[in-house]
Amino acid sequence: MQYIVPTIYFLIVFFHALIDAYKIEKKGIYINHFVEGCFYVLICGAVSITIFMLTEVSWLPLILFPIITRTAFFDGLLNVFRGKRILYEGAASKTDSIEKWIGLPTVIYRIFYLLIYVGYLIIYLT
Repeated sequence: MQYIVPTIYFLIVFFHALIDAYKIEKKGIYINHFVEGCFYVLICGAVSITIFMLTEVSWLPLILFPIITRTAFFDGLLNVFRGKRILYEGAASKTDSIEKWIGLPTVIYRIFYLLIYVGYLIIYLT
């Protein structure tokens, strides 16, 4: 079960990015970041509660993996699914606004988030 937890959250992020890309590119729908964030929290919350109740997995990874996984992968996956370059910067969410305010290049944030993800994944799996 230990390997399944990060995989489940990655798949949620993967399909969420795929659905959002479809909405943006094929349907021309504007993505409301607040609504999409709430949707993500509800889905991950339901999944986390289910995993916690059915297994012996600690609660901490069930909180951290959804946050870290989305931060590390969502924007890049969304960009790729939209046919954009992986570091494309579109409409700004709150996280994007904070990143722009700090002023570092996007690649720095993406590498930083991936390092956090990989670091936590290694800690979790060992």
